[in-house]
Amino acid sequence: MDHVCALAATRANRGRGYASLLLAALGLLGGCSAFDAALLERDRDPSDAGTALDGSSGDEPATDGGPTLDASPPGDGGTDGRADGGTGDAATDSGAGNDDRDAGVDEDAGSAPTPPEDLCPDDPDKLAPGSCGCGESEDFAATCDALASGLVHRYRLSGDGTTAIDSASGADGTLVNATLDGSAALTLPGGTSDAYVDLPDGIVSARTDATVEVWLDWAGGNNWQRVFDFGTSNGGAGTQGSGTTYLFFTPSASAGAMRAAFSLDGFMAEKQVIGSAALMTGLHHVALVFVDQGEMRLYVDGALEGSVMLASGDSLSAITDDNNWIGRSQFASDDELGAVVHEVRIHGVALSADDVAASYALGADPPFLP
Repeated sequence: MDHVCALAATRANRGRGYASLLLAALGLLGGCSAFDAALLERDRDPSDAGTALDGSSGDEPATDGGPTLDASPPGDGGTDGRADGGTGDAATDSGAGNDDRDAGVDEDAGSAPTPPEDLCPDDPDKLAPGSCGCGESEDFAATCDALASGLVHRYRLSGDGTTAIDSASGADGTLVNATLDGSAALTLPGGTSDAYVDLPDGIVSARTDATVEVWLDWAGGNNWQRVFDFGTSNGGAGTQGSGTTYLFFTPSASAGAMRAAFSLDGFMAEKQVIGSAALMTGLHHVALVFVDQGEMRLYVDGALEGSVMLASGDSLSAITDDNNWIGRSQFASDDELGAVVHEVRIHGVALSADDVAASYALGADPPFLP
Protein backbone atom coordinates (compact mmCIF):
# COMPACT_ATOMS: atom_id res chain seq x y z
CA MET A 1 0.00 0.00 0.00
CA ASP A 2 2.85 2.38 0.83
CA HIS A 3 4.26 2.21 -2.69
CA VAL A 4 0.82 2.97 -4.12
CA CYS A 5 0.53 5.96 -1.83
CA ALA A 6 4.01 7.13 -2.83
CA LEU A 7 3.25 6.83 -6.51
CA ALA A 8 -0.07 8.63 -6.11
CA ALA A 9 1.58 11.40 -4.14
CA THR A 10 4.31 11.82 -6.71
CA ARG A 11 1.81 12.09 -9.56
CA ALA A 12 -0.43 14.33 -7.55
CA ASN A 13 2.47 16.69 -7.08
CA ARG A 14 2.85 16.67 -10.87
CA GLY A 15 -0.72 17.87 -11.17
CA ARG A 16 -2.47 14.65 -12.28
CA GLY A 17 -6.09 14.93 -11.23
CA TYR A 18 -6.76 11.21 -11.22
CA ALA A 19 -3.80 10.62 -8.87
CA SER A 20 -5.07 13.31 -6.51
CA LEU A 21 -8.41 11.61 -6.28
CA LEU A 22 -6.77 8.24 -5.74
CA LEU A 23 -4.58 9.53 -2.93
CA ALA A 24 -7.49 11.26 -1.29
CA ALA A 25 -9.55 8.11 -1.46
CA LEU A 26 -6.78 6.02 0.02
CA GLY A 27 -6.26 8.55 2.77
CA LEU A 28 -9.92 8.36 3.71
CA LEU A 29 -9.66 4.63 3.84
CA GLY A 30 -6.63 4.90 6.10
CA GLY A 31 -4.34 3.43 3.55
CA CYS A 32 -2.14 6.58 3.39
CA SER A 33 -0.95 8.74 6.21
CA ALA A 34 -2.51 12.07 7.00
CA PHE A 35 0.93 13.59 6.38
CA ASP A 36 0.86 12.36 2.79
CA ALA A 37 -2.59 13.78 2.23
CA ALA A 38 -1.58 17.13 3.74
CA LEU A 39 1.56 17.19 1.61
CA LEU A 40 -0.57 16.55 -1.45
CA GLU A 41 -2.89 19.44 -0.67
CA ARG A 42 0.01 21.81 0.00
CA ASP A 43 2.02 21.07 -3.12
CA ARG A 44 -0.74 20.72 -5.71
CA ASP A 45 -0.51 23.28 -8.58
CA PRO A 46 -3.01 26.08 -7.87
CA SER A 47 -3.97 26.06 -11.56
CA ASP A 48 -4.97 22.40 -11.34
CA ALA A 49 -8.71 22.04 -11.54
CA GLY A 50 -8.54 19.04 -9.24
CA THR A 51 -11.53 17.94 -7.22
CA ALA A 52 -11.96 18.64 -3.53
CA LEU A 53 -12.45 15.73 -1.20
CA ASP A 54 -16.07 16.51 -0.84
CA GLY A 55 -16.61 16.00 -4.56
CA SER A 56 -16.77 19.69 -5.53
CA SER A 57 -14.26 21.88 -7.34
CA GLY A 58 -14.14 24.41 -4.59
CA ASP A 59 -15.27 27.15 -6.99
CA GLU A 60 -18.53 25.87 -8.39
CA PRO A 61 -21.06 23.35 -7.16
CA ALA A 62 -20.48 19.82 -8.38
CA THR A 63 -22.67 18.60 -11.17
CA ASP A 64 -25.09 15.75 -10.47
CA GLY A 65 -23.67 15.53 -6.99
CA GLY A 66 -20.53 13.68 -8.12
CA PRO A 67 -16.89 14.67 -8.46
CA THR A 68 -15.85 16.65 -11.56
CA LEU A 69 -13.07 14.72 -13.24
CA ASP A 70 -10.39 16.07 -15.56
CA ALA A 71 -11.57 15.02 -19.07
CA SER A 72 -8.02 14.51 -20.30
CA PRO A 73 -6.38 11.15 -19.81
CA PRO A 74 -3.12 11.04 -17.84
CA GLY A 75 0.07 11.65 -19.72
CA ASP A 76 3.70 11.91 -18.77
CA GLY A 77 4.89 15.41 -18.04
CA GLY A 78 1.65 17.28 -18.93
CA THR A 79 -0.62 19.47 -16.81
CA ASP A 80 -4.41 19.42 -16.95
CA GLY A 81 -4.33 16.98 -19.85
CA ARG A 82 -2.46 19.37 -22.21
CA ALA A 83 0.36 18.12 -24.43
CA ASP A 84 3.71 17.52 -22.79
CA GLY A 85 5.48 20.74 -21.95
CA GLY A 86 2.46 22.89 -23.01
CA THR A 87 1.87 26.17 -21.29
CA GLY A 88 -1.85 26.41 -21.92
CA ASP A 89 -1.39 29.55 -24.07
CA ALA A 90 -3.49 28.90 -27.19
CA ALA A 91 -1.63 31.45 -29.30
CA THR A 92 1.67 29.70 -28.51
CA ASP A 93 0.84 26.00 -28.26
CA SER A 94 -1.70 25.74 -31.07
CA GLY A 95 0.10 28.04 -33.52
CA ALA A 96 -2.86 30.45 -33.56
CA GLY A 97 -2.16 33.51 -35.66
CA ASN A 98 -0.02 31.50 -38.10
CA ASP A 99 -2.93 29.83 -39.84
CA ASP A 100 -4.19 31.84 -42.83
CA ARG A 101 -7.68 30.56 -42.28
CA ASP A 102 -7.67 31.80 -38.69
CA ALA A 103 -6.42 35.16 -39.97
CA GLY A 104 -9.48 35.52 -42.20
CA VAL A 105 -7.58 34.87 -45.46
CA ASP A 106 -9.36 32.65 -47.98
CA GLU A 107 -6.68 30.55 -49.62
CA ASP A 108 -9.03 29.77 -52.52
CA ALA A 109 -9.95 33.38 -53.23
CA GLY A 110 -8.33 34.62 -56.45
CA SER A 111 -7.62 38.15 -57.51
CA ALA A 112 -10.50 40.29 -58.80
CA PRO A 113 -11.40 39.48 -62.45
CA THR A 114 -10.01 41.82 -65.06
CA PRO A 115 -12.84 43.90 -66.57
CA PRO A 116 -13.40 43.39 -70.32
CA GLU A 117 -11.71 45.85 -72.66
CA ASP A 118 -14.02 48.63 -73.79
CA LEU A 119 -13.81 48.64 -77.57
CA CYS A 120 -16.54 51.30 -77.83
CA PRO A 121 -15.37 54.01 -75.38
CA ASP A 122 -17.74 56.62 -76.84
CA ASP A 123 -20.79 54.32 -76.72
CA PRO A 124 -22.21 53.96 -73.18
CA ASP A 125 -24.36 50.99 -74.23
CA LYS A 126 -21.63 48.79 -75.72
CA LEU A 127 -18.26 47.30 -74.83
CA ALA A 128 -17.77 45.73 -78.29
CA PRO A 129 -18.91 46.64 -81.82
CA GLY A 130 -21.18 43.62 -82.29
CA SER A 131 -22.85 43.29 -85.69
CA CYS A 132 -23.79 46.95 -86.21
CA GLY A 133 -20.71 48.68 -84.81
CA CYS A 134 -20.08 51.17 -82.03
CA GLY A 135 -22.73 53.85 -81.78
CA GLU A 136 -25.44 51.72 -83.41
CA SER A 137 -28.16 49.67 -81.77
CA GLU A 138 -28.15 45.91 -82.28
CA ASP A 139 -31.87 46.05 -83.18
CA PHE A 140 -30.83 45.61 -86.83
CA ALA A 141 -28.17 42.97 -86.14
CA ALA A 142 -29.47 40.54 -88.78
CA THR A 143 -29.55 43.31 -91.39
CA CYS A 144 -26.10 44.55 -90.41
CA ASP A 145 -24.81 41.02 -90.96
CA ALA A 146 -26.59 40.79 -94.33
CA LEU A 147 -25.29 44.16 -95.51
CA ALA A 148 -21.74 43.41 -94.45
CA SER A 149 -21.61 39.87 -95.83
CA GLY A 150 -23.12 40.75 -99.23
CA LEU A 151 -21.18 43.96 -99.84
CA VAL A 152 -18.76 43.77 -102.78
CA HIS A 153 -18.06 47.44 -103.59
CA ARG A 154 -18.35 50.57 -101.48
CA TYR A 155 -17.52 54.10 -102.65
CA ARG A 156 -17.68 56.51 -99.72
CA LEU A 157 -16.42 59.46 -101.81
CA SER A 158 -14.41 60.81 -98.89
CA GLY A 159 -10.95 62.31 -98.85
CA ASP A 160 -9.71 64.49 -101.67
CA GLY A 161 -8.29 64.11 -105.16
CA THR A 162 -9.71 62.24 -108.14
CA THR A 163 -9.86 58.65 -106.85
CA ALA A 164 -13.12 57.09 -105.65
CA ILE A 165 -11.78 54.54 -103.20
CA ASP A 166 -13.53 51.17 -102.98
CA SER A 167 -13.17 50.35 -99.29
CA ALA A 168 -14.78 46.92 -99.72
CA SER A 169 -12.67 45.33 -102.46
CA GLY A 170 -10.22 47.85 -103.85
CA ALA A 171 -11.92 48.32 -107.25
CA ASP A 172 -11.29 52.07 -107.19
CA GLY A 173 -13.02 54.45 -109.55
CA THR A 174 -11.79 57.63 -111.24
CA LEU A 175 -13.35 61.06 -111.06
CA VAL A 176 -13.61 62.77 -114.46
CA ASN A 177 -13.83 66.57 -114.56
CA ALA A 178 -14.50 66.54 -110.81
CA THR A 179 -12.50 66.51 -107.58
CA LEU A 180 -13.17 65.37 -104.03
CA ASP A 181 -12.85 68.27 -101.59
CA GLY A 182 -12.58 66.43 -98.26
CA SER A 183 -16.25 66.95 -97.38
CA ALA A 184 -17.03 63.19 -97.47
CA ALA A 185 -19.24 63.73 -100.54
CA LEU A 186 -18.87 64.44 -104.24
CA THR A 187 -20.51 67.49 -105.78
CA LEU A 188 -21.44 67.07 -109.44
CA PRO A 189 -22.55 70.25 -111.24
CA GLY A 190 -24.77 68.55 -113.85
CA GLY A 191 -25.80 70.04 -117.18
CA THR A 192 -23.18 69.61 -119.89
CA SER A 193 -20.25 69.64 -117.46
CA ASP A 194 -19.30 66.06 -118.39
CA ALA A 195 -18.39 65.53 -114.72
CA TYR A 196 -18.89 61.95 -113.48
CA VAL A 197 -17.25 58.93 -111.84
CA ASP A 198 -15.92 56.08 -113.96
CA LEU A 199 -16.00 52.75 -112.11
CA PRO A 200 -14.03 49.65 -113.23
CA ASP A 201 -15.33 47.50 -116.07
CA GLY A 202 -17.06 44.23 -115.25
CA ILE A 203 -18.22 45.02 -111.70
CA VAL A 204 -21.91 44.52 -112.66
CA SER A 205 -21.71 41.69 -115.20
CA ALA A 206 -19.82 39.65 -112.59
CA ARG A 207 -22.95 39.53 -110.47
CA THR A 208 -25.96 37.23 -110.58
CA ASP A 209 -28.25 38.88 -108.02
CA ALA A 210 -27.35 42.41 -107.00
CA THR A 211 -28.44 45.51 -105.09
CA VAL A 212 -27.24 49.03 -105.93
CA GLU A 213 -27.60 51.63 -103.18
CA VAL A 214 -26.95 55.37 -103.52
CA TRP A 215 -27.27 58.24 -101.03
CA LEU A 216 -27.61 61.55 -102.86
CA ASP A 217 -28.91 65.07 -102.52
CA TRP A 218 -30.46 65.79 -105.93
CA ALA A 219 -30.50 69.41 -107.12
CA GLY A 220 -33.29 68.92 -109.68
CA GLY A 221 -32.98 69.97 -113.31
CA ASN A 222 -33.64 68.40 -116.70
CA ASN A 223 -35.07 64.93 -117.27
CA TRP A 224 -32.94 61.87 -118.00
CA GLN A 225 -30.04 62.66 -115.71
CA ARG A 226 -28.43 59.44 -114.50
CA VAL A 227 -27.69 58.66 -110.87
CA PHE A 228 -25.97 55.55 -112.25
CA ASP A 229 -25.78 53.88 -115.64
CA PHE A 230 -23.89 50.56 -115.92
CA GLY A 231 -23.44 49.09 -119.40
CA THR A 232 -22.27 50.25 -122.82
CA SER A 233 -23.35 52.22 -125.85
CA ASN A 234 -22.98 51.83 -129.58
CA GLY A 235 -20.05 54.22 -129.28
CA GLY A 236 -18.00 51.65 -127.36
CA ALA A 237 -16.00 51.81 -124.18
CA GLY A 238 -15.61 55.25 -122.66
CA THR A 239 -17.93 56.90 -125.18
CA GLN A 240 -21.56 58.03 -125.07
CA GLY A 241 -23.87 57.28 -128.01
CA SER A 242 -27.06 55.29 -127.84
CA GLY A 243 -27.30 52.76 -125.05
CA THR A 244 -27.36 49.09 -126.03
CA THR A 245 -27.06 47.03 -122.82
CA TYR A 246 -27.45 48.70 -119.43
CA LEU A 247 -28.94 49.03 -115.97
CA PHE A 248 -29.78 52.60 -114.88
CA PHE A 249 -31.78 54.88 -112.58
CA THR A 250 -32.91 58.40 -113.43
CA PRO A 251 -34.61 60.78 -110.94
CA SER A 252 -36.98 62.00 -113.65
CA ALA A 253 -37.77 60.56 -117.07
CA SER A 254 -39.87 62.06 -119.89
CA ALA A 255 -43.12 61.44 -118.05
CA GLY A 256 -41.86 63.42 -115.06
CA ALA A 257 -41.43 60.31 -112.91
CA MET A 258 -38.39 58.46 -111.66
CA ARG A 259 -37.44 55.33 -113.58
CA ALA A 260 -35.19 52.28 -113.33
CA ALA A 261 -34.51 50.28 -116.49
CA PHE A 262 -32.71 47.11 -117.61
CA SER A 263 -32.05 46.26 -121.24
CA LEU A 264 -30.01 43.88 -123.33
CA ASP A 265 -30.99 45.52 -126.64
CA GLY A 266 -31.52 49.26 -126.34
CA PHE A 267 -34.46 51.43 -125.42
CA MET A 268 -37.19 49.37 -127.05
CA ALA A 269 -36.26 46.24 -125.07
CA GLU A 270 -36.24 47.88 -121.66
CA LYS A 271 -37.81 46.35 -118.55
CA GLN A 272 -38.86 49.40 -116.54
CA VAL A 273 -39.91 50.30 -113.03
CA ILE A 274 -41.67 53.68 -113.21
CA GLY A 275 -42.29 55.59 -110.00
CA SER A 276 -45.32 57.65 -109.10
CA ALA A 277 -43.42 60.96 -109.37
CA ALA A 278 -39.99 62.41 -109.86
CA LEU A 279 -37.47 62.07 -107.06
CA MET A 280 -37.84 65.01 -104.74
CA THR A 281 -34.91 67.34 -104.35
CA GLY A 282 -32.92 66.96 -101.16
CA LEU A 283 -31.25 63.96 -99.53
CA HIS A 284 -32.55 60.51 -100.48
CA HIS A 285 -31.64 56.86 -100.41
CA VAL A 286 -32.24 54.91 -103.64
CA ALA A 287 -31.94 51.12 -103.83
CA LEU A 288 -32.39 49.00 -106.96
CA VAL A 289 -32.66 45.26 -106.30
CA PHE A 290 -32.06 42.82 -109.17
CA VAL A 291 -33.10 39.16 -108.83
CA ASP A 292 -31.58 37.21 -111.70
CA GLN A 293 -34.28 36.23 -114.25
CA GLY A 294 -36.85 37.00 -111.59
CA GLU A 295 -37.70 40.54 -110.56
CA MET A 296 -36.38 44.10 -110.38
CA ARG A 297 -37.52 46.27 -107.43
CA LEU A 298 -37.03 50.00 -106.84
CA TYR A 299 -36.99 51.49 -103.30
CA VAL A 300 -36.77 55.13 -102.28
CA ASP A 301 -36.07 56.03 -98.66
CA GLY A 302 -36.73 52.44 -97.57
CA ALA A 303 -40.15 52.14 -99.24
CA LEU A 304 -41.01 50.11 -102.35
CA GLU A 305 -41.64 52.42 -105.31
CA GLY A 306 -42.44 49.65 -107.79
CA SER A 307 -41.26 46.42 -109.41
CA VAL A 308 -41.21 44.54 -112.71
CA MET A 309 -40.89 40.86 -113.57
CA LEU A 310 -37.87 39.72 -115.57
CA ALA A 311 -37.83 37.08 -118.27
CA SER A 312 -35.61 34.09 -118.77
CA GLY A 313 -32.25 35.31 -119.92
CA ASP A 314 -32.60 38.67 -118.17
CA SER A 315 -29.28 38.46 -116.39
CA LEU A 316 -26.66 40.98 -115.37
CA SER A 317 -24.03 38.67 -116.79
CA ALA A 318 -25.47 39.41 -120.26
CA ILE A 319 -24.61 43.11 -119.98
CA THR A 320 -21.46 44.44 -121.60
CA ASP A 321 -20.43 46.83 -118.83
CA ASP A 322 -17.41 48.77 -120.04
CA ASN A 323 -19.07 52.09 -119.17
CA ASN A 324 -19.93 51.90 -115.48
CA TRP A 325 -20.75 55.48 -114.61
CA ILE A 326 -22.03 57.52 -111.67
CA GLY A 327 -23.66 60.72 -112.96
CA ARG A 328 -23.41 60.02 -116.73
CA SER A 329 -25.76 58.41 -119.26
CA GLN A 330 -24.99 55.97 -122.08
CA PHE A 331 -27.07 58.31 -124.25
CA ALA A 332 -25.19 61.38 -125.46
CA SER A 333 -28.28 63.61 -125.44
CA ASP A 334 -28.81 63.35 -121.68
CA ASP A 335 -27.55 65.86 -119.12
CA GLU A 336 -25.06 64.85 -116.45
CA LEU A 337 -26.28 64.53 -112.87
CA GLY A 338 -26.54 67.64 -110.74
CA ALA A 339 -26.29 66.37 -107.16
CA VAL A 340 -24.19 65.82 -104.09
CA VAL A 341 -23.42 62.08 -103.97
CA HIS A 342 -22.57 60.76 -100.51
CA GLU A 343 -22.09 57.04 -101.03
CA VAL A 344 -22.51 54.24 -103.57
CA ARG A 345 -22.69 50.54 -102.69
CA ILE A 346 -23.00 47.41 -104.78
CA HIS A 347 -24.04 44.18 -103.05
CA GLY A 348 -23.69 40.76 -104.62
CA VAL A 349 -27.07 39.73 -103.22
CA ALA A 350 -30.69 40.81 -103.63
CA LEU A 351 -31.47 42.54 -100.35
CA SER A 352 -34.88 41.89 -98.83
CA ALA A 353 -37.43 44.65 -98.28
CA ASP A 354 -36.63 44.61 -94.55
CA ASP A 355 -32.91 44.87 -95.24
CA VAL A 356 -33.42 47.83 -97.57
CA ALA A 357 -35.60 49.63 -95.01
CA ALA A 358 -33.07 48.99 -92.26
CA SER A 359 -30.18 50.11 -94.47
CA TYR A 360 -31.99 53.38 -95.11
CA ALA A 361 -32.58 53.81 -91.36
CA LEU A 362 -28.90 53.13 -90.60
CA GLY A 363 -27.89 55.80 -93.11
CA ALA A 364 -24.77 56.45 -95.12
CA ASP A 365 -21.38 55.57 -93.67
CA PRO A 366 -22.46 53.10 -90.93
CA PRO A 367 -19.59 51.99 -88.65
CA PHE A 368 -19.91 48.26 -89.33
CA LEU A 369 -19.10 48.39 -93.06
CA PRO A 370 -15.54 48.51 -94.39
